[in-house]
Amino acid sequence: MHAVVGSKHHRHAMRLQVFHPRAAREIFSRQQIDGYMFDVEILVLARRLGYSIQQVPIRWRDDGDSRLALVSGNLRNVADIFRIRRLHSEVKEKP
Repeated sequence: MHAVVGSKHHRHAMRLQVFHPRAAREIFSRQQIDGYMFDVEILVLARRLGYSIQQVPIRWRDDGDSRLALVSGNLRNVADIFRIRRLHSEVKEKP
């Protein structure tokens, strides 16, 4: 994932994400992915737009009803990672 979209974060789906209202408006107004990779897109946008990202550990319980189709779901995830790169290539990373 890092090679495609430059994301330096690991285990995206296992993070609770909290945003300042101004940052949330700017980031989520650009969001286009609606599947499992939406959180990767959000973190990529936040970093490229110059927002700081802090990782804070939390205790998490999986939703037993959450499902991902083994082949088609993972193919969609890979396609979405490349889609994130294509969709947001114009958003240049701020220092």
